[in-house]
Amino acid sequence: MSEFPKVKYSSIAPDVSAVFELPLLSEVTRLAGRAGSVETGGILVGEYFDGGRSVRITEVTAMPEDSRFGRAWFKRGRKGLDALLRDRWGQGQYYVGEWHSHPGGSAEPSGSDIAAMRKPVAPTLPRCGKSLATRCIAARRRYSSS
Repeated sequence: MSEFPKVKYSSIAPDVSAVFELPLLSEVTRLAGRAGSVETGGILVGEYFDGGRSVRITEVTAMPEDSRFGRAWFKRGRKGLDALLRDRWGQGQYYVGEWHSHPGGSAEPSGSDIAAMRKPVAPTLPRCGKSLATRCIAARRRYSSS
């Protein structure tokens, strides 16, 4: 177990949660800040515990090179993620969700964020785990997670 403090987020489903160590939240903040006034994002990699009802986020990625983005939208690319997830799979870690930024706004999910969260999680990437559909939004004011 790590010595870093952790932040636990609950999802829409009360029996599902995600645990982030503060250095990983700091990395999300750094990546979002580096993008300036446009949205950015990446994937969340983690490991399951508590009978699969909880996920410990172990890694956040930067935006893949083939991602597309604007001031109020983000479409994550895939370049490099297949190889990364194959490697992490061998370590017992899986794709567990997404993160993206809202550089000029609230950390609350937008209408399109909510629509995406309600869609069934289809394994568009290899080596998906149970996929709890964890999503994290970074904004200048606070974090939101679903």
